[in-house]
Amino acid sequence: MQKQLIATIDGATTLICLEAAGQIRDVNARFDTLNGSFFAPPFHIHCRSVVAIYMKGVIEQQRAEANTELRRRGRTVPDGYTGHRSLPPAPVAAPDEPSPVERLRDRLLGWLPSVSGLRRAAGRLLRGRRDRVLEEMLRRAGADGPPQVVSRSELVRLVQGGARPVWRGITGPDAAGRAEQLRSGPLYVGLGIYGNGVYVTSTEAGARRFAGADGVVVVGVLLATAVVVAWPELEEQVEELQGRLSAAQRRRLAPILADPGRVAAALGYQAVLLPNGDVLVLDRAALAVAR
Repeated sequence: MQKQLIATIDGATTLICLEAAGQIRDVNARFDTLNGSFFAPPFHIHCRSVVAIYMKGVIEQQRAEANTELRRRGRTVPDGYTGHRSLPPAPVAAPDEPSPVERLRDRLLGWLPSVSGLRRAAGRLLRGRRDRVLEEMLRRAGADGPPQVVSRSELVRLVQGGARPVWRGITGPDAAGRAEQLRSGPLYVGLGIYGNGVYVTSTEAGARRFAGADGVVVVGVLLATAVVVAWPELEEQVEELQGRLSAAQRRRLAPILADPGRVAAALGYQAVLLPNGDVLVLDRAALAVAR
């Protein structure tokens, strides 16, 4: 017996699901996606794909719809493409119709006038183990506000509406104060291995392990309306963008290109879905947290 992957295909479908749509696997085999290998969805936050028993004809229509949507987005789709882990890069569009990567490049280049101010912030980068460059970027973008602070019952309602439960473990003698700063205080951007920002975990147990016996765990959700990018897609976009920038532009944008979190913020993302399922939050307005 075989199973098939069926994606909900529209303008909001991620590249992860578009490139995986139409895959057929043995019941005990994994589907291959840009975000890793899975026995079944969800493949990413707010994933709408489902698994069904393979039926000839259904999957052919599914793959055709996915390929049509990929082509609409400027992706090169070879004849007979049936879903795999990577497609050729999008072609360069006509001058009057910018490709998706060109629109991202233009958004990144829009930060050039701000670079001198960011360089001054870079001189204070490691004071207090915080990223003042990203803090300055978020302030200039108007993305430095606090999260929504709601009741536990409201968090449940938000999860029922598609929000993603998250937790943040905070350790140290000032844990309670830092928890309150996350809820309502001024912007504070920490440093991290996948990029700088605010890290939240996808499991309560993970947050409690980090917080320890004397720490604090903040409970919240990543809102369903958040502008989110998966880590593999961000890596792909950064690689394409590097190829579209001149050497002079790369030098001028160095304060931004030096960190994935800064690049994601410059491209307009509020959060990054990480390979381990945790989330790197850039804009706290993408969160709602419990009182």
